[in-house]
Amino acid sequence: MRDSFSARTIKVLADRAGYRCSNPACRRATTKAHPTNEELSVNLGIAAHITAASPNGPRFNSDLTTIERKSVTNGIWVCTKCSKEIDSAESAYSVETLKAWKKDVESVTARNAASTPDEIAIIVSEIEESINKIFMFLEKWQINDPTSTYDFRSMDFEESSHRIITFSSLRRKSYAQEIEPDLVRIRMKSKTILGDLELLEHYTWEDSGINYIAMREMANRLNELRELFLLR
Repeated sequence: MRDSFSARTIKVLADRAGYRCSNPACRRATTKAHPTNEELSVNLGIAAHITAASPNGPRFNSDLTTIERKSVTNGIWVCTKCSKEIDSAESAYSVETLKAWKKDVESVTARNAASTPDEIAIIVSEIEESINKIFMFLEKWQINDPTSTYDFRSMDFEESSHRIITFSSLRRKSYAQEIEPDLVRIRMKSKTILGDLELLEHYTWEDSGINYIAMREMANRLNELRELFLLR
């Protein structure tokens, strides 16, 4: 006997996942327009059991009742490709992992419902503008950097140190005025829409003006963030 999901349970799982694969490495849309029939759609998703629907299945839990095994709690919405993978490589996809995927995708869906396509487009535009600002800033300040333009062999230590400290102070002040306000705004908007992400907590959000390497890393982080929004 197989404890299969009801049609209602399948719909609830798909709705809660926003019709996207729950695998965070996938997140593909699981519905699309039928290529030849305007009256139909194509479903690329499946309601998979977290613990198997029958004995000897992947992650089967004999302690569950039939009702529990067929419930929304024991289901996860994934694309057909990921469904086959998680059942074929059972040891790589534990019950805890699948439950974490499910919780995460449902959180993403809730946040997505609170943001419009126009709002997403606006923040993507703001991110792209900030990336351009960072590279323009790098170009302007690196050209005049005393560590690369001054001949320190012709200066005494006190003079060269004074020039470096003065230059660094001016650069940091300029960065705080021209770049940081944009980063603060983008970070706040991103956390509202995407929730807590590791790339939003990286030190470069606060300290990216310290040196050129950190600034370039900040630009890379912004580009990662942009890609996440484009997937929404």
